[in-house]
Amino acid sequence: MNPEFSREAKIGVSVVDTKEIKGLTEIARSNPEKRATITLDRTQGETLHKQIDAILPETYLRPHSHINPQRKTFVPLGGIAELVTFSDEGEILQKVLVGREIVPVVEVEA
Repeated sequence: MNPEFSREAKIGVSVVDTKEIKGLTEIARSNPEKRATITLDRTQGETLHKQIDAILPETYLRPHSHINPQRKTFVPLGGIAELVTFSDEGEILQKVLVGREIVPVVEVEA
């Protein structure tokens, strides 16, 4: 389970500043899985779930899907990652290198 960076829920605009990103990265560094999460949802059960994940090098996110499919958007702030999508039978459908300078935004249904 990803450790979560705690933050106050505020009404209006959600702002994630550089200090919060650095704090999230430090939490991820100390986590054996090398990742951590900031959740931007103001209330539980929101229709659109919003979170920011710090995913450090050598992290592996296992393939998964959700009972109720969700759209996930990846916007890397640094580094390069390979995003691999699979069929329900486990066959590779697509591989995409994601990175700020090559493919800065990817949305996938999971």
